[in-house]
Amino acid sequence: SSGINAEWPLRPGAGSEEDVGILFSDCFWEIKGYKHVVSRIDDGAKLTDSLVHLIAERAEIEYKYAKMLKGFSRKWEDAINKSPEYGTLELAMKSLTIEANETADVHVDVRQKLISSVMETVKHWKSSNFQKAFVKKKKVPTATLR
Repeated sequence: SSGINAEWPLRPGAGSEEDVGILFSDCFWEIKGYKHVVSRIDDGAKLTDSLVHLIAERAEIEYKYAKMLKGFSRKWEDAINKSPEYGTLELAMKSLTIEANETADVHVDVRQKLISSVMETVKHWKSSNFQKAFVKKKKVPTATLR
């Protein structure tokens, strides 16, 4: 028992002396070790942007799917109303159009929640955790010898 927590980091065989060497090879307290930390922060901001784009794309897919289902529902509802079908077949066909319409409503709701809740939360989190620092160069007066 070397005192190393075998559950950290979570991967098979974690906790060996080799793992500890790998984990601490890029520590910020080492010479130029800060570069690894800066890289992780930059990557975090980029990954957060990717997550926002992923959510936006998924929301767009939800919208397109809902639109297709609504169109499908309207098309077949009109066709069923104009057809000679009656009884249980008519009921089954109308049930399918109603289900498609209600499923479309669910997907519209998912889209709205993705945009208004999830995406906005991620954007807000990014803006409060990843702030761009603008370094203003200041001219330093030089000392004159008398």
